[in-house]
Amino acid sequence: MSVHKSPYDEKEYRVIWLDNGLIALLISESKLAHPEGSDESELEDEEEVDTQCHSNAKKRSDSHSSSSGDEVISEEDAKKTGRILNCAACGLCVRIGSFHDPLQVPGLAHLLEHMLFMGSEKYPGENEFDAFLSRHGGISDASTDYETSIFYFGVNRKVLKETL
Repeated sequence: MSVHKSPYDEKEYRVIWLDNGLIALLISESKLAHPEGSDESELEDEEEVDTQCHSNAKKRSDSHSSSSGDEVISEEDAKKTGRILNCAACGLCVRIGSFHDPLQVPGLAHLLEHMLFMGSEKYPGENEFDAFLSRHGGISDASTDYETSIFYFGVNRKVLKETL
């Protein structure tokens, strides 16, 4: 399977097949994470590194706000201002949505969407995963549509592997 993209798209894409049968699309914005002439070791001391993927920072003229009032920095704005986005994200789309709810249990897909973040083997406490993300400048969210449920998180890239 190959990825077709615009010639103006600077992101790098890779498709991998996991042992459990899932297909993953990896997307890298390495030019934002590693601007020309820099390397990983230089980023440790870099003042312009944005350690939060979703910050509550004061609104700036070169950014816009989400519906929650949080600052959102676009790829274009990061390039203009020289900021380095230090964010990694992961998303999952499952082909189960509200149309799949049993007649006897309407809303089951939406309930399960909310239950997913309530605890897991790795993060057993209620909302422990969200607390971990918050400590590392991250966020999580999910949505249930008619035919799909989508789950995603963003976190400081230095803790991505631990987060997974």
